[in-house]
Amino acid sequence: MDRKSKFLTALYILLAIGGIGFTYYKYVIERNYVVKLQTPCDPTTEICYVSYCDPEAEDAECTGNAEEDTTYYKILYRKAVNIPACEPALEGDCDKVYTCSEEEDACELISCDPSALEEGGGMQ
Repeated sequence: MDRKSKFLTALYILLAIGGIGFTYYKYVIERNYVVKLQTPCDPTTEICYVSYCDPEAEDAECTGNAEEDTTYYKILYRKAVNIPACEPALEGDCDKVYTCSEEEDACELISCDPSALEEGGGMQ
């Protein structure tokens, strides 16, 4: 190999290592990414998305009771760094995961939009 090829190969390897290191730092250490969560929703007081248990799904554990097999939810987008660590077996209630704090800037709670359904636009 001539000197120019060695230099370009070393530069390429350094850039690749730098890119991998930057990505690792951004996503693993800083946890700088957005997480989409399904949050509990009360259909008697809010407009919710609805999910039904599909008995044909491979991992479905449907009871056969329509009321028990129906889930109501809203969608929550939060930055991963703002989501508190929660261990239900140790701490019990983990409701803090599903709520936005006032100082969070990138936290968005999305409920089902009934006007979009009436217009035939579907859900958000």
